[in-house]
Amino acid sequence: MSNQYQQQKYNDSNYRCERCWTVKNINLYPRSDFFGEEAIGFVILCDRCKDEASKISYNKILFEKLFLRFASSKELIQKYKAKNEFEALELWCSEYGLDVSIFEIGEQNFSQQEKNYNTNEIDNPFGYDNDDEKLVIKKEEAKIVKEIFQCYLSGYTMEKIAREISKSNAKEKKLNLSKVREILKDPVYAGYLPKGNEYVKGNHEPIIEIEMFNAVQKKIIRNIRNPKYLYEPLILGE
Repeated sequence: MSNQYQQQKYNDSNYRCERCWTVKNINLYPRSDFFGEEAIGFVILCDRCKDEASKISYNKILFEKLFLRFASSKELIQKYKAKNEFEALELWCSEYGLDVSIFEIGEQNFSQQEKNYNTNEIDNPFGYDNDDEKLVIKKEEAKIVKEIFQCYLSGYTMEKIAREISKSNAKEKKLNLSKVREILKDPVYAGYLPKGNEYVKGNHEPIIEIEMFNAVQKKIIRNIRNPKYLYEPLILGE
């Protein structure tokens, strides 16, 4: 395939990154770059996803069914309703008849990554700070979180939300497309925390209402164009 054809293809607005679905900074790459010379065809990836793919050796199943299917560990965990990434990988392997040992990891590697919003060792979600083992709202960041949810429901795409926030909040440029997507799908903002395989009401003040969170989850599902990315939305109870 010629370079000219590749340029035409990835500049077409109908094409998106096959992993995170952004239309920004996308390129066409031979599949053989990722899982062997025998692989045929091409894959469209943005610069960020290409960098992540280049760091890991994949076979065809891992690349097609894991890397391209889930843009983050959080999406993987949510899909399988798992308590952490290791458990989600075990469930994923079971689905495809594989052994989790192919990842050459152990559960202890992931137990340290599992979020527990009731300890001082957490990586606080954007919009909150930790005060004596309790999440406390950071007012300026909370305003941005509310704006993200409101804009998405009003018809803004995640890409446009990230772009507008970067323009109006220079110090918050870390809120890129991936971070905006993560915020929109995180029930912590509606007052819920993970506990095992489910979410329960936390002891922190929510930034948005449950109804708004649920409405966003339903809209995210409606906006998914590729059936392979569909999943059961997390709908919170009253």
